[in-house]
Amino acid sequence: EKQIRGALEFLSSTERNVLCSASNSDIGGDYILDSIKAISNERNNIYFCPHLGYVNYISLLASAGAGMGNSSSLVIEAPYLRTPSVLIGSRQNGRPLADSIFQSGYSVRDIEKALTSAVSFRGDITMCYERKDTAAIIRETLEQIIG
Repeated sequence: EKQIRGALEFLSSTERNVLCSASNSDIGGDYILDSIKAISNERNNIYFCPHLGYVNYISLLASAGAGMGNSSSLVIEAPYLRTPSVLIGSRQNGRPLADSIFQSGYSVRDIEKALTSAVSFRGDITMCYERKDTAAIIRETLEQIIG
């Protein structure tokens, strides 16, 4: 609960329009979902959609001003979609991060600072999970596996 407190405070105070989707089935997930639902019921700029599905999620992420959370999709998909993001906490520590990913602690102050940086980001995005011949390497590997 301590780790999510700053994000919930952010949702309770921000004037930005925010779409929240359901968290994974992690420990404490019910508390997070219940808290986000309660905030979205009280605030007309906070929207909660429990299950977007992959296509809707990617489409929304591609058109968002920024993504925010601790999901690996912010590390992998968001840079390819040219969407800056805020990684909250340490869940993705040790992974290569694109320049468009801003790390944040758990406090509302840290989150607001990182989000301000993310939405104003205008730089080039380095693709950490792609090499020059990625498609060819994948094809060759699949051909070796399939035979």
